[in-house]
Amino acid sequence: VRRYDEELRRLDSKRAAFVRKFSGEHSKNTTISGDKTKTNDEGSGFDLSHFFLVKESLAFTYEQMQLPGEAKLQYEELNAFLPEEAWRQLVQQQQQQQQQQQQQ
Repeated sequence: VRRYDEELRRLDSKRAAFVRKFSGEHSKNTTISGDKTKTNDEGSGFDLSHFFLVKESLAFTYEQMQLPGEAKLQYEELNAFLPEEAWRQLVQQQQQQQQQQQQQ
């Protein structure tokens, strides 16, 4: 569990920057490529799939340890990360990017 906590703390700073950019504060400096969101002004990126896998793995670990309340908390935090509409917009942007790449 400690390993997950350390990784989530590291990802949390990238996630916060991602949310600020995704919400429009610096949208002109953000590009989406595949399943990674890269920020041009900071040189670092937030990998949404990695974040999801870490949260899911931690929740699954809690389930295996017979701690359903802790597991549910992890799933709720993952759900609260972005509202459903924001997830939908992100997926649409990724699909558009992939379509553009296929056309080239």
